[in-house]
Amino acid sequence: PLDIRWRINQLLVEHEDYKKSGDPNQKSFATRIETWKVAWHSILQSPWIGYGTGDVRDQMGKSYIETNSKLLPKYWLNPHQQYLTVAMTIGILGLIIFTCLIFYPIIKFRKLHFLFVLALTITAICMLDEDTLETQAGCTQFIFVYVLTYMTHKSKKEDIIKRI
Repeated sequence: PLDIRWRINQLLVEHEDYKKSGDPNQKSFATRIETWKVAWHSILQSPWIGYGTGDVRDQMGKSYIETNSKLLPKYWLNPHQQYLTVAMTIGILGLIIFTCLIFYPIIKFRKLHFLFVLALTITAICMLDEDTLETQAGCTQFIFVYVLTYMTHKSKKEDIIKRI
């Protein structure tokens, strides 16, 4: 059976090896770190307006070259992190708006169902390590939770109004 401590240790060893050698190839965690560095390089080139939808992959390719990444071209990926992808697509201002919109229900309604807050927290954390909204499954899950929660909150308000 896999032990979480074993995986954490494996990640730490992989990170140390990456720091010493600078070679991220064929190492999952090191590849992500390298990809995130390249994405950050891209964001700094156009921080306010980004590159637009559909241009992230092209810009990442250019940035892999500009940063002299040791990552082999067959491993060149998109940022593989939703927040970096959003920043590259619509800029830092867009990332701020995106983040505010994600957490809008918590700010607006304050008292939300525990399961919504839990699902939103899990989704927000997953976005740190995955382009969650770049897949149909991720979009569907995200939208389902939002709609379900909005309807639940709205029905509670309507029930209160009907009782008055």
